[in-house]
Amino acid sequence: MINNVYVQYCLLFVLAFLLSLFLTPIVGKIGWKYKILALPPSMRKDSPDKYRHLEKPAVPTIGGIAVFIPFIVITLLYGKHLDSLIWILVPTFILHVGGLIDSIKNLSYKAQLFYQILAVLIFILSPITINSINIPGLNRMINLDIYNLSFSILSIQMSISFIGDLLLALWILVIINAYKLNGGTCALIEGNSAIAATIIFLVSIKFSSEVSAIGSAGFVGSVLGFMIFNFHPWMIYGGSSAKTIYGFIVASLGVIGGAKLATTFMVAALPVVDMIFVIVQRVIEKKTISPNAIMRTGDKRHLHHKLMILGFSEPQIAFFEYGVTLIVGILGVTVSGISKFIFLIFVPIFMFGLIYFITIKSKKAEALAQTQKDTQTSEEKYSY
Repeated sequence: MINNVYVQYCLLFVLAFLLSLFLTPIVGKIGWKYKILALPPSMRKDSPDKYRHLEKPAVPTIGGIAVFIPFIVITLLYGKHLDSLIWILVPTFILHVGGLIDSIKNLSYKAQLFYQILAVLIFILSPITINSINIPGLNRMINLDIYNLSFSILSIQMSISFIGDLLLALWILVIINAYKLNGGTCALIEGNSAIAATIIFLVSIKFSSEVSAIGSAGFVGSVLGFMIFNFHPWMIYGGSSAKTIYGFIVASLGVIGGAKLATTFMVAALPVVDMIFVIVQRVIEKKTISPNAIMRTGDKRHLHHKLMILGFSEPQIAFFEYGVTLIVGILGVTVSGISKFIFLIFVPIFMFGLIYFITIKSKKAEALAQTQKDTQTSEEKYSY
C-alpha cells in the first residue's frame, strides 16, 4: 500500500516534469515572437528599478507559463481532493495572470499588491486556517481562533477565523514578496522553491496530508522541468508570472501539509530575511518608512548581488543558497521539542549575521575595485 502511494506521487512528479520540459521551449518561442523579454539595463527605458537588473542577454520573460500549466493540469487530472486543492489553484491562477500582466506591462507595486491581496483573501476564505500556535518544547499553545464566522456561497463552504486568518494572510504575503524579490539570477528562486516544496512533501508524508503531498509532487516536477532551460546560461526567465506563484504555493502547501509556520519559515528563511535586510537598508538610507519610497527603489542590495560582487558566478550563487535552504530545511524537519524552539530563534539571527558579513565583505570589495580604477585612471592621465 505504501509503495503504491509513492508510485502515485512519483507518477505525478514525472508527468509534471515532462509536461514542463515540453512546454518551456514553446513558451520561449512565444516570448521571442511577441517581444516579451527581460532586457538588460542598457536596453531598458528609464525606470526606478532599471539598475537592479543584471547586464545579460535578453531572454523571454514569460517562462512561468511553463510551470503554471503543468502544476494546474496535473493536479486537476489527478482528481483527488479537488475540493481542498481548488483553494490553492484559484489563487495561483490569479497570481499567475497578475504576474503575467506585470511581465508585459511592468505594473506598479500597488497594482501588484492588489492582485496578491485578492488571491490571499480567497485562500483565507477556505476552511484552511491556523487555529493555534504551538511553541515547541514549552508545551504551550496560543489560541488564535478567537472569533470564527462560517458561511456558504453557492453551496461552497467558507470560513473566516480571527486572529488566525489575519496572521495567515500577512505571512503568505510576506512569503510571496520574499520569493519574488529573490529571483535575480539563473534558477535561484526556482531551486530554492523546489527544495522548500520537497521538504514540505516529506512533512506531508509524515503527517499523512495527501492534499499537500499531491500539490508538492506536481509543483516540484513542474519547476525542475523548467529549470533545465532556466539554469545558467539561461534561455528563458520565469518572470513575475513564476516568481509570484512560487512563494504562495510553498506557503499554502506548508500550512495544509502540517508543516505550519515553523517549518515553512525555516525553508523560506533565506529569502525572507534577505528581503527584510534590504528594506531596513532602504529605510535607513532614505530616512523614511514610506512604502512608495521603499518599494520604488531600484538597487542591487540583495544577497545574490553582493555575492556577485565578491566574484561568485551565477551557478555558485545558486548552489550556495540551495545549500543554506537545504540544511536549514532538513534541520527544521528533524529537530523537535525545545531544540526546535531554540533553532527557530537561531535561524533568523544566523541569516542576518550571514547577510551582514557578506554585505561588509562586498562593500570592501567594491571600495578596493573603485580605488584600483581611480589609480589606473590617474596613471593613464599622465602617461605618454
